[in-house]
Amino acid sequence: MSSYASRIISFFLFFYTLFTPSTTINASAEDNIKPEKLYTHLKKTNDTSEPDIPHVIGSNIQRVSHILSSSPSELVEQATSYALGKFNSALSSETQKWLSQFGTARINFGLDRKWTLKNNSLDILLPLYDNKADWLLFSQLGYRNKESRNTINLGLGGRYFYHNWMYGLNTFYDHDLTGKNQRLGLGGEIWGDYIKLSANAYYRLSDWQKSRNFQDYHERPATGYDINGEFFLPVYPNLGIKLAYEQYFGDNVTLFNRDTKQKNPNLAKLGVTYTPIPLFTMSVDYKQGESGHTETQFLANLNYKFGVPLSTQLLPTNVASMRQLTGSRYDLVERNNNIILDHQKIEKEELIAIEPIIGYSHQEITVNAPVPPHVEIKKINWVITDEAFKKNKGKISSDSGKSTVITLPSYQETHKDGYTLDISIKFITGGQEKTKSIHIPVKVLPFMVDGEVKITPPASPEPTGKKENGYTFNAPIITYEGSPSGKFVKNAVIENVSWITEPALGNESGLKFELWNHKSARTNEKGELTDEKGQLMPNVLTSTKPHENVVVYIQLDGAPKQEIGSVTFGKNGHQVKINFDISSVEVTNLNKDKPLLGDGQREYYYKALIVEKDKKGKHSTRQTLKNVQWTHDHGGIDEKKLPQPEPYSPTGGDKFKPDENGYLYAKLKSSVGVKDVKVTLTIPRSSSDDTKDFVSKNADKNVDFTPITQNAVLYVYNTYTDKHKYFDNRGGKRHPHNIFDTLRGELRASTSSGAFNQNEVTYGITDVNAPIYGDGMLSFGAGNRGPIQFQSTGSATITATINKPSGEIQFYEYKMFATKLIIDSDDGYKDVTENITCRATPGNIEPHLFLDKEASDFYNIYSLHSEFGNLYNWGILGHKPGMDKNKATIVVENTNPAIRDKYRIYDFKNNTFDEESKGIVLCYTTTIK
Repeated sequence: MSSYASRIISFFLFFYTLFTPSTTINASAEDNIKPEKLYTHLKKTNDTSEPDIPHVIGSNIQRVSHILSSSPSELVEQATSYALGKFNSALSSETQKWLSQFGTARINFGLDRKWTLKNNSLDILLPLYDNKADWLLFSQLGYRNKESRNTINLGLGGRYFYHNWMYGLNTFYDHDLTGKNQRLGLGGEIWGDYIKLSANAYYRLSDWQKSRNFQDYHERPATGYDINGEFFLPVYPNLGIKLAYEQYFGDNVTLFNRDTKQKNPNLAKLGVTYTPIPLFTMSVDYKQGESGHTETQFLANLNYKFGVPLSTQLLPTNVASMRQLTGSRYDLVERNNNIILDHQKIEKEELIAIEPIIGYSHQEITVNAPVPPHVEIKKINWVITDEAFKKNKGKISSDSGKSTVITLPSYQETHKDGYTLDISIKFITGGQEKTKSIHIPVKVLPFMVDGEVKITPPASPEPTGKKENGYTFNAPIITYEGSPSGKFVKNAVIENVSWITEPALGNESGLKFELWNHKSARTNEKGELTDEKGQLMPNVLTSTKPHENVVVYIQLDGAPKQEIGSVTFGKNGHQVKINFDISSVEVTNLNKDKPLLGDGQREYYYKALIVEKDKKGKHSTRQTLKNVQWTHDHGGIDEKKLPQPEPYSPTGGDKFKPDENGYLYAKLKSSVGVKDVKVTLTIPRSSSDDTKDFVSKNADKNVDFTPITQNAVLYVYNTYTDKHKYFDNRGGKRHPHNIFDTLRGELRASTSSGAFNQNEVTYGITDVNAPIYGDGMLSFGAGNRGPIQFQSTGSATITATINKPSGEIQFYEYKMFATKLIIDSDDGYKDVTENITCRATPGNIEPHLFLDKEASDFYNIYSLHSEFGNLYNWGILGHKPGMDKNKATIVVENTNPAIRDKYRIYDFKNNTFDEESKGIVLCYTTTIK
């Protein structure tokens, strides 16, 4: 049966290998007529491929003959390898569309010979700063799943290019999400044409924890290093060789796989890669570890470069540029992104961890001994040695046994750090008797009032000392410090509940609680305060003397007192008039030369001095003021952007009560720019809600908020056509590099926001580097309100200040760097054999003919085609006599060594070279050295 199966497989392989090359060649030949072709040498390659068909088929027949002569086991092996490659290729291609939204990306699907997914990953490199010359700063993000572990990698790095070599440094944070292991990586790179060298060191950030793979082990990241090399053949760049060496340190390191633990293991890896097109790479990796451990993996990688047309990444002839330093600028860092783990065996007699004991006063908590089932217990003792534990009515139900019940003592400020429960355990393990002591923290949390206590005022709050003129305080609901929101204490005992006032209770103040005070209480099923019979315990506060402001507190069983609220007792039923003035309102952190940024975080601080009227500036008595209002005068701005000043207390106390120095406080912040904000403090002279007697004062100085700088996009358009485009500064880009006299522009907040109101916007220019013209490199129309006109080459930052009628100020900026000012000839079409010259320009600035790479190059985002597409549609060539819109061609200077002619013809419409014989002489000038 196996012989019959092998013949079927052999028959399939024979016909596939025989006819697949012909299919590939024909597809390449058809590609010649497509406009995506960018290089002339592609044409040469495709034209010469047809005569090689007999040779290729003959070679494949010879290869199939070798396959047919193989044994059945060898044949199955070869068929498996072939099928793996095809499956991995199909799986990777399905993800291409999803990856197109990122920068340089690589996805890896790996199958071993058992058809098992062993190593799947996604890595993305995103440039943060790139000057397109010698510096690149980048971030690299990665996600991978290996052996049922999910790992993320976050990296930052820099690369410096010098004399055809690249020198790079990088650092990575690796986090095993499944096993919660963390690691730091430091790496270095040296790259050149057709060679990549790198080294990495790995340092653990997390320590021992329970292993998820081995029941009786702890695990942590292993410290180690690796050295990597990748080499390509200049004559056949599609083929590459990878070499790697890894070394890690530890007693039980699982370097080779998770089932193989070794001491200080190392591993060598040899790999062969094949890249038929820039988008796709296939590889075979062979790993050799210690003790004869080996493994072979078949990998398929999808490598997508953001900003490069997909058609370019599908051209086989572009693989050569990937192997050169210029083509690998954005390649991913080579490192081991999977965390290698070290392991430590857990002692069998290890005791179970026990959590700290935390509760409220007199709460009963059952505690079990921290002993696993396999341990034979001889004796367990429980003890708390601190004498204050028993003194404050704490107790332990039993001082021996496998469990006990602890009744927590009452809360005391002197013991807010708690007590310590000592557990002594005598047990037998491995035939030996051992004793261990465990110390468990015991902490008592103070009772607290949950929410607000309802205060019912009397019909007439007169200072008569009678209950009908007193304030009723409903029974509060009790919780404890740190409890979840809404959780109250049921059926608890509170040894002492005290009601306190300020001024203090007594004959001097005339204040008195009529129903009860300084008594024990309980809580019911709803957490409400009750007496021993379960009856609710409200209370009534009366006074025999008038008071403008009486602050009421409650203290529960030794806990700090808590403020319940404040009440007023007026004389003969009338509100007491508050006799005070506002002496001053000051801004305490104002610097007129450096206003605060309107970022919604930074704040101006105000303090207002409250004094007693007609007492020569004596500080006001400390009483809570009602209906205090801090306001500003820019009401037209949305309060979400510029809220009213916020009262606060520096000490966290009552924000409407003057402090010991007589001050009230407020703070003002803004999330927008604004000028001359005036803040006013207004306070009623009576606590009555319907009073019309107010005192107010403005702050001594007005304040400004500087608008935050927001990144704008540049909207460019042509004055005579409907052509337009957006540019942005993401990734350090500074478009446009090419400018012309009919190009106009304006800044916008985003590509979907529309234009700024021309009556509100004012343009400006900063950071100018423009020889000869200086700030004159740009003009901004009448009143600097637009449009932007590009006058000469140079770099600058364009600013736009938006002044809204409400007073809100917004500030935007866009950075640009124009390197070429386009000029053209009036001579009509020229062919490459004629005398090609650029016409003279004003100012004796030497003109230059565009190079072919400056016209169109998939690696050059600043080429004419990358920035503007077909220049005919932008009005550059359309005014020429006899100009054919279907023949938008220019003469460019040749830089391709494979072409002998000095000049070439570039076609804007089709984005191709050398398809047409004539073109317009298009030149440019520059003042950039």
